[in-house]
Amino acid sequence: MTTTSYRVSRCTDPRNAPQEIFWAEINGDKYLVRNEFVSSVREMVPVPALKDAIGTIKALLKRVEQCNAVDPKDVVNVARDRELFELRVQAQAFNLLLRFYETEPANAPHTIVMLKAHAKDLAAPHLMNDEQNREIDEASRRRTLGMKNQWGIK
Repeated sequence: MTTTSYRVSRCTDPRNAPQEIFWAEINGDKYLVRNEFVSSVREMVPVPALKDAIGTIKALLKRVEQCNAVDPKDVVNVARDRELFELRVQAQAFNLLLRFYETEPANAPHTIVMLKAHAKDLAAPHLMNDEQNREIDEASRRRTLGMKNQWGIK
């Protein structure tokens, strides 16, 4: 894991727009991370509200791509691996807290590579830190693994 100093995400500065969110290809699976995102929402949101919840989150991700209306504290550099950023997404109407772990490759200056997605389980706060560390470690592993093929970026 990388232990360099704190970095600021490029998607917090409108001068870096537009960015493109790219869902990483992991072990040949180009849908793994996107499916994690959808599954996380499904676990936390009642079926009748699912389409609206996913639409709300996709709209937030579009704002991230435009580096627009993104509070710097919503995209933070991960202390366990400085090559990762944690994108904090909250959909209050659905009582949903999502975390996306992404990397911003220097050789793809307009690409945000999504490596891992999960929902924070507010019902078990005593387990939150351990669970989050496992998610971060998996994102770090995927970042390293995907570097060989640039996570499927064409």
